[in-house]
Amino acid sequence: MVVSRSRITIDLDNLCHNVNYLKSNNNEKILCAVVKANAYGHGINIVAKKLLNLGVQWFAVSSVNEGIELRKIIGNSNCILIFPDFYANRWEEIERYNLIPVIHNFRSLDELAGSRRSHLKFHIEIDTGMSRTGFNSKDLPKLVSKLKGLHLDGLEGVYSHLASSEENNKAYTTKQINLLQTACEYLRGQFECINYIHIENSAALFCASNNSFDLFRSGIALYGIEPTSGITNNKLKPVLSWTSTPLQIFELSKGETVSYECTWVAPKNSTIAVIPVGYADGYPRSASNKGYLLVNGCLAPIVGNICMDSMMIDISDCGIVSLESIVVLVGSQNVASVTIENIATWANTISYEVICNIAPRSDTTYLGIE
Repeated sequence: MVVSRSRITIDLDNLCHNVNYLKSNNNEKILCAVVKANAYGHGINIVAKKLLNLGVQWFAVSSVNEGIELRKIIGNSNCILIFPDFYANRWEEIERYNLIPVIHNFRSLDELAGSRRSHLKFHIEIDTGMSRTGFNSKDLPKLVSKLKGLHLDGLEGVYSHLASSEENNKAYTTKQINLLQTACEYLRGQFECINYIHIENSAALFCASNNSFDLFRSGIALYGIEPTSGITNNKLKPVLSWTSTPLQIFELSKGETVSYECTWVAPKNSTIAVIPVGYADGYPRSASNKGYLLVNGCLAPIVGNICMDSMMIDISDCGIVSLESIVVLVGSQNVASVTIENIATWANTISYEVICNIAPRSDTTYLGIE
C-alpha cells in the first residue's frame, strides 16, 4: 500500500450547499462562479463539472489559457468571462472557444477592433476605486466615441471591482457602487445592448447593498471560506480539508531546540511529531511557532520553523499518538477545527493566498461526484 505524505479531500456536497445558499440570498441575480487559479486550488476539472450540474451558467477566469481549459471541460453552452489579460494575437482563439473578454483600456479596445471581429461579445471594466485596471470615469465620453466609431456590436456588459469589501468598508464600497451606477446610466443612454452590470464579489454579498445589478461574482465563498474578517457566516461549509500522518515521533529534552535557526526551545521534556508537509506543499512558513494542527481532537502547536517538506508539532498533551494517527491541517476532528482563515491569521496574510498556494503534491479525493 502506498501511503501519501498528505491528503486533500474536496467535498462537492458542501460546494453544492454553498451554491444553493448564495443563490437563495441573491435569487434575482445571476451567479457568476469565479474558478480562476484552478478553482482556487480545488481542481478546475471536477469543480467546474459540478457547478455545471448545479445549473451555473456564468463562469469567470483570469486568462485566455484558463478560459480555453474551462471551455474544454464544460462544453460550449455557458458563458466564460475573462478578467483583464493580454489579448493581442489571441482573438481567433477567443472567438473559437466562445470566450468573453473584459476590455479594460484603450489598447485592448483597439486590439479588438483590429481583430476585425466586430460581433465578438465583450464587457467593459470601469475603475471605480480599485486603481488597477479599467477605464476612468472621466474617459467615458472618449470611450463612447471610440465604441461608436469602431462599430463594435458585441458590448453586452459593464463591470467594476470592489477594493475594500473584504474589510467591510461600507462607505468605500457604497461609493464604488454609486460610481458604477452613474457610469452605467450614462453608457446605457448611449447603448441599448448592455444587459449585464456587475460589481459584487463574495464579501459584498454579505453586506446589504441596494442596486439593480444583474450578476454577482462569487469566488472564495463558493468554497466555504469566509471572504471578510468583518463578518462571520456560519452557513458556509468548507469544501476542502487536509490531513496527514506523522513521519516520525521522538522525545525531546528540556532545553533542546527544533528545526532551522533553533527558534523553539523545549520548555520541558516534550514529545514531537514530524509531519511531512511544508512550505513546498503550500503551508506558509510564516505560520512557524504560531499555528496549530489537530491530533486526537487536540490542538498541537507548530514548533520551530516550518521546512520545505515538513513541520514539527508538540504532541505532549495530545494523548497516545502513533505513526498511523490522523493529523488535521485543515478541517475538523472531534469538536475542534482548524480553518483556512486560522492559517491566514497565523501567517499574517489572507485566506485567498493560503488556499491558492496549496500545492498539488498531496493526493486529492473528491466526495459527492455524481
